[in-house]
Amino acid sequence: KWVKVTVHLGQVLKAIEANKTPASLPSIAADVRKLFQKELAAAEGSGAKIQLCRTVLADPESKHTFHQIAAMDSLVELLDVEAIEDLIPYLGSDYWRIRDHSRALAANLVKSGGGSALIAHYADAISPEHQAGILAVLATAKQAPGGALAKDALKHDSAIVRAEAAKTYAAVSGAAAIPDLINYLVTATEPGDFQGCEDALAPFCQDPATAATLRNAILKTINATPPDAQATLFYLLARIGDSPSLAALKKIAEKDDAQILTAVAAALSYSPSREADKLMIELAAASPKRAQIVSPHAYRRMVIGPKGYGDLTGAQSVDFADAMFKITLEPNIVKLLGYIHDARALSSLMYCLQKGVASAAESLITNAEGLENLSPADAKIAAKALQDVIEYIEVTRLRGGMKAHMDKDDNYVGWKALQARAGKALLKFHNPTTAPIPTFDGLDLDR
Repeated sequence: KWVKVTVHLGQVLKAIEANKTPASLPSIAADVRKLFQKELAAAEGSGAKIQLCRTVLADPESKHTFHQIAAMDSLVELLDVEAIEDLIPYLGSDYWRIRDHSRALAANLVKSGGGSALIAHYADAISPEHQAGILAVLATAKQAPGGALAKDALKHDSAIVRAEAAKTYAAVSGAAAIPDLINYLVTATEPGDFQGCEDALAPFCQDPATAATLRNAILKTINATPPDAQATLFYLLARIGDSPSLAALKKIAEKDDAQILTAVAAALSYSPSREADKLMIELAAASPKRAQIVSPHAYRRMVIGPKGYGDLTGAQSVDFADAMFKITLEPNIVKLLGYIHDARALSSLMYCLQKGVASAAESLITNAEGLENLSPADAKIAAKALQDVIEYIEVTRLRGGMKAHMDKDDNYVGWKALQARAGKALLKFHNPTTAPIPTFDGLDLDR
């Protein structure tokens, strides 16, 4: 599922560098479950077993997570839909593990006939978090009565409940909810309401039938929408990403308004449509001032593709970076290219270095350190780029040796270490049969 998150450069770099899913941590869940099942088996009769489960679940704040999860599972087996009332205190938990588990159990019970019981508990729930949890369960179960409850909950005093209500209304009522949610969005004033509407309406962007309905509803109201709500509508149009949506965003971005251009650029950066690349480049190329506004968001186009995050090839990422570099040497793109392991990225970074972007040196070396199994042609490109960056550092940062730099705050030691890394990386491509000297320390070799 394509899910929107606020993608920052640091998160992108960490994800690319890790390049794998971390191994699962050890868990005591299985052992706790076995102990609880043993204790449950020792209880005589269904009444005693039910009481044992309810004793464990009596205090949602106890933090006995796995114990509570085991008790939930057993209580559902014993009581079926009657267990819904015992799950309600956990539906709004701030701990994802127990919150998600209780909601999954409750959703299954609702599908089995417990919907009316859950809805009945909404009005007397002890906190907005519990009410939001009930709405989330109704959204997962897609129970028709939940749609009317969610629509009414859009007027709730709590932003937490309103945000969940928007998602539930959309999930239960489908495209029929779009006009109401758009009207709700354009009158909203709190950030939580904007995010709730965005989360509610985003799934409609994926289906061509509902995407057209959503797009048309947005285009009818977008020009009369306050700026904060407009940003959400821009994002939804970018997510739809068809020709009419991108044409509308282009027309809006051509206005002489820096705030609007910033919001449109941010929205386009998340679009799954590759046509958004061309539009971002076009907007940046309009003027140096517009390039300064658009380019800080452009790096996301190097990692976000039609299926979401991380489905672009290195060649596609470098193509976009090169197109942007013809307009502006955006530092975020320079840094990200250090983790796009394509040999052409080295040439792009060397171009930036020659144009005066000093940070391109470290990006180039970092990239080369991660390159593996290159073709002879690409190995030649990598070797030439590393030779050039070694020469650049020597001439511009190290000339005169340490004595000439002792009284200067110019990071001589840092540049010397960077040059040593470049030399070590060069051995992989310039003379692959020669391994680096294990004890080699670049700082010991000074002129």
